[in-house]
Amino acid sequence: MKKWVLIGIGAAAALLVVFAGYRSVYARPMAEMRETLKSWHKGKDQMQRSLGDATKVKTQLASIEATTLGPTGELAEHRLRSLLTDLCGQGGLQEFVIACREPKAVGNPAADENPVEFNREMRRQADFLAIETTVTGRGSLDACMHTVALLEAQPWLHRVSGVSIQPRGKERTEFDLSAQVVTIVMPDLATDATGETAQVVPVDQSQWAAVTSRNPFIAVPPPPEPVVEVAQQAPPAPPKPKPKPLDDWVVTGVMRTSGGGEAILSNRKTGESRVLLPGGEVMGMKVSSILVGEIVMMEGESGYRVALGRSLAEREPLIE
Repeated sequence: MKKWVLIGIGAAAALLVVFAGYRSVYARPMAEMRETLKSWHKGKDQMQRSLGDATKVKTQLASIEATTLGPTGELAEHRLRSLLTDLCGQGGLQEFVIACREPKAVGNPAADENPVEFNREMRRQADFLAIETTVTGRGSLDACMHTVALLEAQPWLHRVSGVSIQPRGKERTEFDLSAQVVTIVMPDLATDATGETAQVVPVDQSQWAAVTSRNPFIAVPPPPEPVVEVAQQAPPAPPKPKPKPLDDWVVTGVMRTSGGGEAILSNRKTGESRVLLPGGEVMGMKVSSILVGEIVMMEGESGYRVALGRSLAEREPLIE
């Protein structure tokens, strides 16, 4: 029994050794070769597609090269300065300054992703040079807008950015202009004739006339309000006098005395009471005489009789 156990263990160990050798000697190298082959096929297909588009790509590159200003950065910068000087003069800009930076090498942005199709040399090489330039100057609003329109229209300027127009002084009739432009150089495609015929392309005034027709930096005062003639109206009638609160005063007592008698009038709203003798007055009415169970009151030339328990509003005129 022990013998068979030892034989089984030895067979299992032998199988493990054979499997490990198979993986290290055959399976793993074969898988790596298959991945490499797959990558080659993928690169081959991409290269074939690229070759199929080669004519189109060359045409596009040739059209871009035709807009550049020379085969070298120095020559392109010289021509750029001359063209921008002519452009600013045509635009009417004054005291303008053209400041060019050193040409900057720009590579293929795809190289930043480290594709397997790009070798080390392809990742390092530059596709073109970019010359960044700042144009500053001053002038009227029309001159500034004319200059900006000219900058936008030139095929040898491949980018216009950062345009700024700032008014000068309180009157705001002159302005400071600042603009950043970029032109590119393609040394591997340009020839000695590249850029020799470049010139400033004129623009139609209608492109900026709508902007300069009114100075947007000056606030326009609002138009005067129209004067509307209003017909004279008759003065309003004076308000009617409020009626006297005669209903509030009630004759609550009548007494005959040797002196002519006394009458008591009470205000049922306020609770006020008044004792009136002949000649006494309340609410513009004067007591004329005090009789049995009533009083006689005068209002101007008119006489009224007010019975005990009645209000002044319930007075009855005297019949002569």
